[in-house]
Amino acid sequence: MFIKLDPTENRPAVVALVLVLFWLVGCSDEPGADVNAGDGAYATASDVVTGQREVVLSVPGMDCPMCPITVQRALSRVDGVYEAEADLNTKQALAVFDPARTDLEALIAAIKNSGFSAELRRGGNE
Repeated sequence: MFIKLDPTENRPAVVALVLVLFWLVGCSDEPGADVNAGDGAYATASDVVTGQREVVLSVPGMDCPMCPITVQRALSRVDGVYEAEADLNTKQALAVFDPARTDLEALIAAIKNSGFSAELRRGGNE
């Protein structure tokens, strides 16, 4: 059975559908929805559902425009990393990863193997 979504004829159904969608999308934005993942990686309620974790690493040795590219590529090549970014100005790298496939130690090792030191950023994601 299909619901006809003509706003002029089924306004209550359309309003209900839109409200449900907003509620589903906004669930992780509630205060207190953030969770410390235990090893310092930062997880939100939506991360727990999707199995993703986010970690910010300090990479103090980045000092030229090519350094962030090297760090980003190193992180991207780790199995289980969905997203990797590195920033020269803040000397930090961010990785979004699947904790069932990789861990913090593997991310740090990948950065070290690319020629940089790395450690978990203290303060913001603990």
